[in-house]
Amino acid sequence: MIGIFGLATLAASSLLFAIQPMVGKMSLPAFGGTPGVWNACLLFFQAVLLAGYAYAHATSARLGLRGQAALHGLLSIAALAVLPIRPPADPASTAAGVGPGLWLFASLAVTAGPPLLLIAATSPLLQRWYFLAGGGGSDRPARDPFFLYAASCAGNLAALAAYPLLIEPRSTLAWQSRAWAVGFAASSALTLLCAAAAWRGPGSGAIREEAAAGDAPVAPGDAPVAPGDALRWVWLAALPSLWLLGLTTHLTTDLAPMPLLWTIPLGVYLITYILAFAGVGGRWVRGLAPAFPWLAAALAMVLAAGFVHLSWAPLHLATFFVGALICHHRLAESRPSARRLTSFYLAIGAGGVLGSLCCAILAPLVFDRMVEYPAAVFLACLAFAAGARPRGAKEFAREAAIPAAVLGTAWLLLTRPGLGDSTPGALALVLATGLGVLAVWKARPRPLRFALTIGAVLLAGGLAPDRGAR
Repeated sequence: MIGIFGLATLAASSLLFAIQPMVGKMSLPAFGGTPGVWNACLLFFQAVLLAGYAYAHATSARLGLRGQAALHGLLSIAALAVLPIRPPADPASTAAGVGPGLWLFASLAVTAGPPLLLIAATSPLLQRWYFLAGGGGSDRPARDPFFLYAASCAGNLAALAAYPLLIEPRSTLAWQSRAWAVGFAASSALTLLCAAAAWRGPGSGAIREEAAAGDAPVAPGDAPVAPGDALRWVWLAALPSLWLLGLTTHLTTDLAPMPLLWTIPLGVYLITYILAFAGVGGRWVRGLAPAFPWLAAALAMVLAAGFVHLSWAPLHLATFFVGALICHHRLAESRPSARRLTSFYLAIGAGGVLGSLCCAILAPLVFDRMVEYPAAVFLACLAFAAGARPRGAKEFAREAAIPAAVLGTAWLLLTRPGLGDSTPGALALVLATGLGVLAVWKARPRPLRFALTIGAVLLAGGLAPDRGAR
């Protein structure tokens, strides 16, 4: 049974991520090739994931397996009405006065939303059905079906890599759209076959009992999800999502405006999910976590100094890989009982949307420069120091003394008119930079002090004037 469930998971996840670059390419003629278009597409797909997880959660709470399968089949047939997917309309000719990001989001929701929602819901639905097919967790694989999420992310990654290397150079957008429609129909059929296999599987008695009597009595490990746990899942999912979009914007704007570069941070992001949920995240985190302070310190210095050469891209990607892996491993380690897996994925979807929303929509409206990327680095350092909480105000004051001194020195030097352009000012800035490096180095053994010092260095770099003395 695991074979057909794994195949259905891979098929749905591959379709989900094959369509992302396809829709992005469809949007280029109308919306241009700016990173904002890609970020708007990422936000749309995060929102679709959240909607799909919400659909899976709601139907799991109200319907048995047979009812879920019947509803999913009917909605899949209805979704075929909007296929094949067509390019989004030009906002200049159809919605004058509406921002391109908002219009792109609305246009994608109409042209691609229904089938994508069902594809996004497939992974949590299959995991729940696999759990039920095993008799409610009477055998070990069914008791912990979250490994199917690693398979789903592997399908995402394979599709993301295949599109620029194999699909895009050898086919037209019209052919890709028709092929995706055929794949959607095949994936829907596979999903329904999984429902039939689960209904006839060894756990069919438990499935029928659940359908007749509702949820089974709550076992000791199956208590409802606590609000604190849900908020932690949202936070651990939101931070890598925010970092992903901030890093993508930085790479494609400041380092190299290459469209294919957009897929590399997303691929790194998916790899961290695969490692975390495949059961090997612990070994990777134990090996790489000691390197995170070194990477974060080097990245903070590069960002504060304003170095924007493509040769720095490996440092950006390596720091993101380790930071996202730590967050996703903590997410996987805190997963609930399989009976509550739809709540878990709903929290993950909410975190992804929250991080994307902050970066793609809120940050450009609130800030006049790119703040979201340094902010994500600082928040990652805080997450790394999550267990090192100060005991009382005095200890917090000691932890914050060095960061406050670094920030205060930089503030005085950088806000006095003309000082930064003078020889004494330049020497003072060099001295302040050296003090910042020394402070970060000395603070490494103390996670909270280290995080605050990184934040102070990044903020000081953000206050520095650019080449136009602004």
